[in-house]
Amino acid sequence: MISKKAGAFVKKLKESLNFRGFPEKNEIMYYDGEDKVLEVEDFHAIWTLLETYRGENEELQKEKRRQWQKEFSILNEECEVLCSFLEENGFLYEEPPTSTHVNRNSRNFNYFNVYDPSLESRTILDQIESLHIVIIGVGTIGATLVLTLAKLGIKNISIIDPDFVEDKNIRAQVLFDYEDVNEYKVNVIKDKLASIEPECVINGYSQRINNIDDLLDLNLEPFHFIFGCFDESSETLHNAIASHANDLSSKYIVLGYFNDSTLANDLTSQQGMLTLHESYKNATSYYISENRGTIIQSLIGSILISKILVDHLLDNRTSSNLSFNLCDLNATSLFNRTQSTYSNDFMSQLSQLMPLDEQEIRNKMNYLKEIIESINEIPNHVELEVLSMYQIFDLLLNLGAIEEYNLEPVYQEFLELVDRLDNEEPDGTVYYSEELYNDYLNLVKNIKIPDLANSHIYEVLNNLNTVKDYNERLGLQQMSHYSMVEKGEELLDFFIKVKKNYKKVSLNSYYKETLGVKNETVFLFKELLEDHQGELITLFGKTLFPSSDDKMTLIDYLYEIPSGTNSFVKNIENSKELLINSLKTNFNNPFMVEHVERMFNGFHIKVIEDSNHHGINRTYYFPQTKDNKIILTHKGTLEDFFILCHELGHAYYNNMYGHSYFEQSRQILNEALAYLFELQCLQSIIHNGNLPDDIKSDIHTQYIHRVNKIVLSQFSIYQLEDTLIDFITEHNDLTLSDYLAIQRDLDKKLTPENVTYINQEFTHMNALLNTSFVFGYRDHITDPIAYLLAFSLLTKYKGKENLLDLKVKSALENSHTGIEVFTKELLDTNETVHSLVRDGLKALHGFIAAGTKSAI
Repeated sequence: MISKKAGAFVKKLKESLNFRGFPEKNEIMYYDGEDKVLEVEDFHAIWTLLETYRGENEELQKEKRRQWQKEFSILNEECEVLCSFLEENGFLYEEPPTSTHVNRNSRNFNYFNVYDPSLESRTILDQIESLHIVIIGVGTIGATLVLTLAKLGIKNISIIDPDFVEDKNIRAQVLFDYEDVNEYKVNVIKDKLASIEPECVINGYSQRINNIDDLLDLNLEPFHFIFGCFDESSETLHNAIASHANDLSSKYIVLGYFNDSTLANDLTSQQGMLTLHESYKNATSYYISENRGTIIQSLIGSILISKILVDHLLDNRTSSNLSFNLCDLNATSLFNRTQSTYSNDFMSQLSQLMPLDEQEIRNKMNYLKEIIESINEIPNHVELEVLSMYQIFDLLLNLGAIEEYNLEPVYQEFLELVDRLDNEEPDGTVYYSEELYNDYLNLVKNIKIPDLANSHIYEVLNNLNTVKDYNERLGLQQMSHYSMVEKGEELLDFFIKVKKNYKKVSLNSYYKETLGVKNETVFLFKELLEDHQGELITLFGKTLFPSSDDKMTLIDYLYEIPSGTNSFVKNIENSKELLINSLKTNFNNPFMVEHVERMFNGFHIKVIEDSNHHGINRTYYFPQTKDNKIILTHKGTLEDFFILCHELGHAYYNNMYGHSYFEQSRQILNEALAYLFELQCLQSIIHNGNLPDDIKSDIHTQYIHRVNKIVLSQFSIYQLEDTLIDFITEHNDLTLSDYLAIQRDLDKKLTPENVTYINQEFTHMNALLNTSFVFGYRDHITDPIAYLLAFSLLTKYKGKENLLDLKVKSALENSHTGIEVFTKELLDTNETVHSLVRDGLKALHGFIAAGTKSAI
């Protein structure tokens, strides 16, 4: 320990936190074990203050801070508050007087002080120096481990091994050389460490441990860890050593290698003992083998133990079973990862936000419960934690991972907590319970088609238009329809219950608080869409279903979509390459490119491969860490690619909200910004000179199909829901016959005279498979409004997209998330939302009818 004398210590900036400044966002990022973001009002003032703590001399630092105060007009009281803030948040540490010891240990100090918020920043280093480690066996893994632990700063290591150094040992470790052959391994290591790390005391014992008494006779207690790195042993001996370590509240960890895996197993844990027992249970006496241990296993063993030690020092939690397989590393590269690798890295990243362990989640939940029960008003940070946990559970539910991680019991407990909090809301309104929502999901999951070997309804509908034979498509459509009709009354029952609850709230309040738009603005868009609806239907029909008959357009719901993947987006890696290359080549916004690269390279995207998870494409945002997680389906179609761009758009603009996301974000604006990003991605691809014209033409055509679904299909669903809610309000009920009759009446009302739909009636039940249709409230107007707003803005700012991006971010930073205040920041003085969207609709007409050269 270093004694502290007055005036000898200097407060300095903890530069190992890796501060990164972003003046354009008024943010300072740093790392204290996890990525953090400090949001500041005046970036340059705070950044310059940090710089003042980088001086070697205390007087020089004080002079710099006096100049800083003068430059930024900072009062003494403000200066004290800000400096105290830096100290209290672990940004500063007290540097001791320079010494050989301090200089030697500077790298270890810099590494561990990241995790130590105290001003001295030596708590972890002191713990390391106080450890006593015992290593049994200093062969391939053990010898290198001794050196590693000594260089980490451990000062008391006892090593046990009866063997001499042999020629075959030389290349498998880092300590032995040919002059050491025929010398005791423990003596060689002790002598060499005396010069390499003289502060580390090595106690060497050149004997074999055949039973627990052999170990006890050495009187090594107390020790904190025993690492077993020896080959010839028995389950009885391992159990005895583990029991002895447990009695001392210590750890016994066995290391070894098999095939290409290097393993570290904590035998003082229940899981470790089970693993050990299974390995002996499954052993065979018929065994032919040769030792394959090399420097590779030697180094990997040290890495695994370093991980265990760091875990132990930071939170007293030792991983019970770690392994590393070299073949996994060989099969993985930065630019060509398999989907399973993405999946593993995604779940690993997710576990940083919430540990995927039942007991750890329950501990956190109990802590939150205690806070909630002890106070009248829930603090914002607690509400933020609950909402984040809700998102993670929802994400796991959509991935089908609740059962995989054995989280079903704690998930149910969490739902009870959420229901209780919902019931404590001031207005007392609960539109639907999680139980009701899960009951609906279970009902839908069990809708099978008996004539198709019990194929799931989603699987059939999702692939319906890819079937080549028309009559087969027709048969599949009808079978799907009648399977849903059988469950129709049950499906409608969910719809009715939810809508009746929504009717309790003012529509204007709901639109404003949830969608972020006033009722009159919704009405404005509704009028504009209704005025153009017939014309758009005709235009989409003629473009997507060309015919020699100029007077009549036939639109067949069973049109064929070519099966198979598009070669440019056949997997997630190809999609990434197409998107990044197009953005870099044709779009001058480095922030968008950096964002896309970060989302992919940081493994924040998870592709769902289960065919039953139809239509689950979602972005989850965690404001505490500014993390975005995207889950989506990606089977190599262009529609999958467009959705990927859309979700990346959500993630791109989410970061502008900061910690106010849950409070400030609104549904329509969120979607509008995602469509804005999506359109700019499309724009960069359409103008990518490296793509063949036929590919761009195909992309253009497929995107028109998407726009048709977003604008016209979603608006027609909104009109259907609106009509159904009015019917329920008037009759207090809705039968399946009523539902189908209303659908038929709307078809007649909304279809232009020069358009004929074919096979439309067998699609009428499909809306009841849409969770947002059943559990939302008149929010299918969201996508039409959002898309038209995004398209209109991109049309207005054509050639000035970077200015548009800047204005959008500025609006979000100013919490202008209602459509009316948001658009006000982007419109000219004499411009209105009506005129903006009217011009956007005209441009949309041109886009639908145009070839690729004039697109967007």
